[in-house]
Amino acid sequence: MTEKNFKNRGLSNEVFDLDSLKLVKSSEEPVKILVADDNDTNLFLAISIIKEFGGVADSALDGLQALKKLKNQHYDLLMIDLRMPGLDGISAIEKIRSSDSWFKSIPIIALSGFSEKKEVDRAMSAGADDYLTKPYYPADLIKSVKKIYPEGVCRFVGDESETRSSGVEQMQAPDKNGNEEISLR
Repeated sequence: MTEKNFKNRGLSNEVFDLDSLKLVKSSEEPVKILVADDNDTNLFLAISIIKEFGGVADSALDGLQALKKLKNQHYDLLMIDLRMPGLDGISAIEKIRSSDSWFKSIPIIALSGFSEKKEVDRAMSAGADDYLTKPYYPADLIKSVKKIYPEGVCRFVGDESETRSSGVEQMQAPDKNGNEEISLR
């Protein structure tokens, strides 16, 4: 699924080397992500990318199921589709942000097949931390996670045969101007 050098869509001609990146904290624990989407294909894509980069993924088919899972398990990050039957993503994000539970401050990536400014603004106003338009590429997902949960993207350096603890390097967070130092290699 990944390519060794992946061109970043839309932002620049920057080229990323995704082979060394992992959705793993510096403590070597995998990042645990809950993906809420009512479309099986979209769930499969998101979960495949997360697992390919060493993360752990769980799924929910709507906002209500996502809230139930958040109440019963700890996740590091939530990816949620905005348009789902039952409790939609916007309503779920609002409930999460207004709750008194541990997950009130969970980093949230809103997902939608629409990229209109109005849709993005609604998601961000509800409390989403970032927004991805579907379909997205692995590099888009990794960049988004790095942006809102920088401790969850590590770069593995050195030979694969080395012990993991000696080969994990934490990625840098964005600078004060929001510019990311991305030489993802």
